[in-house]
Amino acid sequence: MKDKDDREAKSFRRIFHYYIESGIPIALGIVRKNTDSDIEEKHSIVAIGHTKRKMTPEAERLGDLPFVNTADLYNEYIIMDDNSIPYTVEQYDKFSIFKNGKATCFSVPLYKRIFMEAKDAEGIIYELLRTPSLQKKIKDTMPVNDSTPLMAQIYLTSSRKYKKLRGRLSASLEAAAFY
Repeated sequence: MKDKDDREAKSFRRIFHYYIESGIPIALGIVRKNTDSDIEEKHSIVAIGHTKRKMTPEAERLGDLPFVNTADLYNEYIIMDDNSIPYTVEQYDKFSIFKNGKATCFSVPLYKRIFMEAKDAEGIIYELLRTPSLQKKIKDTMPVNDSTPLMAQIYLTSSRKYKKLRGRLSASLEAAAFY
């Protein structure tokens, strides 16, 4: 049961990070049990960004591919909490003045031009990266091994911004015009 809880907590944290990485503020629900009574205390904060990368996680494996999700590299986030000064930097597991508070839910105001939720995007990316033909292509074109794993940064963007980026990074004018 603990293994399942750990996986769910890791998934929750990653999805939270994808929205922050996308520049979308998140209303985050914090719950704690009061140590003096059995009453649950609830609070809400807004997370608006993250600090520089601080952590160095171990690579996971997707088939034969060593892989690091960049969401696992960050532990400090910028929050707005009405119980403290604005733009406070807090560690993920210490978001609130509640010393033993735990993030239990969040609400995300998606822009009208974003048509996919972060969890769905993550599922598609992981499914693609598990494909043997894509793994072979990645290993043939990139120096991916246990000491230099594939790094994946997942975030949401609008189709207009994506097309603009792909056009700018295209190798030929024909490819740029396509996007």
